[in-house]
Amino acid sequence: WFTLALSGEAAGCPGGRPTGVVVEDNARLRAMMAERLERHGFRVLATATLEGMRTYLEREVVDVVSLDLLLGGERADAEVAALQEGGLLATIPLVVVSVVPGHECRLRTAACIEKPVSMEKLAHVLEMVAKGGAVGTQAPGHR
Repeated sequence: WFTLALSGEAAGCPGGRPTGVVVEDNARLRAMMAERLERHGFRVLATATLEGMRTYLEREVVDVVSLDLLLGGERADAEVAALQEGGLLATIPLVVVSVVPGHECRLRTAACIEKPVSMEKLAHVLEMVAKGGAVGTQAPGHR
């Protein structure tokens, strides 16, 4: 694991609130995740698509990204890896939240959480990562 020196306050967010991008194609789950994270002090930017995530990353100071690897039934690994290598996601911690088992995730991640997941656990992990803490153990293939 590695420690990330990122926080809402360090990034200049109003009131020190970390900004999280939630990428989830299930509208009900996306709304639940956003609502729970807001209760935990996050400023949340939610989207159903990688294009929406890309737009937020280009326009906002983002502390952490929560990503479902299966968007519209298709795995998003290749596109996300390109964003990591191309710079948009190079320094932003990525937390994968997916039905895809963690050991199958081949992206650089701060954490992989398999669905179903409690909203409390997700909020805790994202908060730890956004504040620069390490979480749990890495699955094989993570860098």
